[in-house]
Amino acid sequence: MGINDDHLAPGEGMVNWANVRDIIDASSYEGSYTLESDSAIIPAGRTPLEHLLLHYKGAKAMLFP
Repeated sequence: MGINDDHLAPGEGMVNWANVRDIIDASSYEGSYTLESDSAIIPAGRTPLEHLLLHYKGAKAMLFP
């Protein structure tokens, strides 16, 4: 885990986002979330805006279903 899996859109990699969400929900954390999106390598055919929206929508779907 982690090899060739860094900074992929949530849902595209191997992270168990349901587990991440459960851990955050069980904590007392009430702050903001930061999503690291790799914009250095944007797949062919995807605009920068499409790339960021994919990451944002993926994180939103995984963390706030």
